Amino acid sequence: ERTFSGVLGPLPDHAEVLRLLAGSQTWRGYRSAAIASMRRAVALRPDDALYQNTLGAVLGENTEMDAAIASLRRACELQPDLVSAWYNQGVLLMRCARPEESVVALRKAVALAPDHAYARVMLGEMPRASGQHEDAAAEDPPVTAQPTDARTPAGSRPGPTTTTARRTS
Repeated sequence: ERTFSGVLGPLPDHAEVLRLLAGSQTWRGYRSAAIASMRRAVALRPDDALYQNTLGAVLGENTEMDAAIASLRRACELQPDLVSAWYNQGVLLMRCARPEESVVALRKAVALAPDHAYARVMLGEMPRASGQHEDAAAEDPPVTAQPTDARTPAGSRPGPTTTTARRTS
């Protein structure tokens, strides 16, 4: 964080530095600071889907679910092909016990990225969680390989993702 502080000194309103700082703060468990950093970044770039997605993920980590979902919905409006925003929205809606809405978001993520294993697995587990085992079998993805992510321990369920790559559109 010293590096970010050094950069923010002369550039206190640099949105990208604030976004990266928020990621570092989240990683270190400084969730309130991460939210403040992301809110500053989004205030500077309110129409940037990546920033809205990151804010939504950070708010979701801090259980500010309504604000998180609103930010993720805004990200999806701004950039309808941002897979991570659809996935994150699906994850948070499921955590809020809103499975119908979650299915819509996760299906959109899978439509955009058919190999998105986490979204496909979540879709497969939803009917099973409500006791609809036959429907679950129909949703089960033919997952042959799991994506590797050094941040996600083996066997754990990933949470919302903050994307560090820039948009393609």
